[in-house]
Amino acid sequence: MQNRTIDLPPVWKGIRIFRLDEQIRSMNIQALKYEIIEWITRTNDNSLLKTLKSIKDSNSATADWFDNLSQEEVESLNRGISDHDKEDVLTSKEFWAGYGEKL
Repeated sequence: MQNRTIDLPPVWKGIRIFRLDEQIRSMNIQALKYEIIEWITRTNDNSLLKTLKSIKDSNSATADWFDNLSQEEVESLNRGISDHDKEDVLTSKEFWAGYGEKL
């Protein structure tokens, strides 16, 4: 696979962005899925399969994290959003200054 680079503005001197090979960029996503499925079904590498399962599990776990919150956690988030909307917030410096007095 051959990578190509894009020259960026001088402000980002030295940084390059690698683009995917033309063949992969134009590949139909459905064909890519089938290719990956075929590759997975042929493998006997347990470590690879465990890694792929871990990726799958972590992806599903993060997709709906809000649905797994307790009612108390949801209410706490909503209070924080409400406080922010009313601009009833502290800077980090203000918070720690007040917290230090209580110690």
